[in-house]
Amino acid sequence: MSRVDKSAPVLPPGTVRPEDVEELLYIPPEREERRRKHYEEKLADILTLFEHEDRKGVIEIRDVGTVIRGVGLNPSEAVVLRVIETVEEPESTGFISVAKLSQVVMSMAMTGQFEGNIQARESESSIIAAFEMLDRDRKGYIEASYLKEVLVTMGEKFNNEEMLEMINAASDPETGHVYYEDFAVLLATE
Repeated sequence: MSRVDKSAPVLPPGTVRPEDVEELLYIPPEREERRRKHYEEKLADILTLFEHEDRKGVIEIRDVGTVIRGVGLNPSEAVVLRVIETVEEPESTGFISVAKLSQVVMSMAMTGQFEGNIQARESESSIIAAFEMLDRDRKGYIEASYLKEVLVTMGEKFNNEEMLEMINAASDPETGHVYYEDFAVLLATE
């Protein structure tokens, strides 16, 4: 016979609990280390392509954006310029130190951010996995109202305009369901 904890509060269906979000955010240390090694190897391979022949340990400024994008990030030109400003010597030489650039790019790759702005897109499969954590009944969809609650209460909170834009893009207007496999394709590619 299973024992039911009668002291635990009964929550309405679709209620987001803190442990739901904690499960989504936890990354095991060994997985994090594999990610770090993956990015280090990818970055090293890319940098060898762009390292200047005459001057070892530097690349040309014009190649910084290509290097950043080569590790799977998606920076705007403005972000590329900010990265250059961050790692460039006080007197511009037209070259960037590989060591300095590597530190910034690795930080961007591991966090997916630069100066608080998201620079990475999640893969379709990781987006689906996140939605599946919220779809406890494995229906293949979640209610738009539940997604709204998650967006305004958990993690990086969305403002009303951002939340409405996402709900409108994600939900079926007739049913109010968010069929997350379809929505994951949109999120991963835009």
